[in-house]
Amino acid sequence: MKKSVLLILLSSLVFFTSNKNKEEKVYMKISSLKAKPVVKGKINGQNAFFLIDTGADVSMLHSKDAKKYAYKLAFPDSQKSIVGFSGRAARLWEVRDLDVRINKIPLTGNIYAIDLTNITESVARNTGLKISGIIGSDLLKKYGFEIDYEQELLGLSR
Repeated sequence: MKKSVLLILLSSLVFFTSNKNKEEKVYMKISSLKAKPVVKGKINGQNAFFLIDTGADVSMLHSKDAKKYAYKLAFPDSQKSIVGFSGRAARLWEVRDLDVRINKIPLTGNIYAIDLTNITESVARNTGLKISGIIGSDLLKKYGFEIDYEQELLGLSR
């Protein structure tokens, strides 16, 4: 009898915990699914588009958009760089005075800046949208991003 009651309580706990996680997920329409998903968000209160890139280790903004979105660039105390497809290392800027939101949810964490001209031009050719940044796997994991290709929805946790 005690084992049955304990089993029922544990089952209920698992059920309510899994439902709680589903309730906290917020979904939004993906702006474009051509090649890779692009979603609309905000940088310092202004509309912006972001490429969702599971292959990017870090999240980045286009350094040439700093003035447009009123964020500041500074080289970090320790050198941070990334290596792209070309095999060359590029130094990352640290971004300050920044508020990035996707579906009204503020994304916090280390977001860097780098010249994304080649990527922004490629995405614009394929989608007609000018991206201002890339949401990489660091924030994708942190916020539990889910991409529903069939429904063209992006889900993230608060």
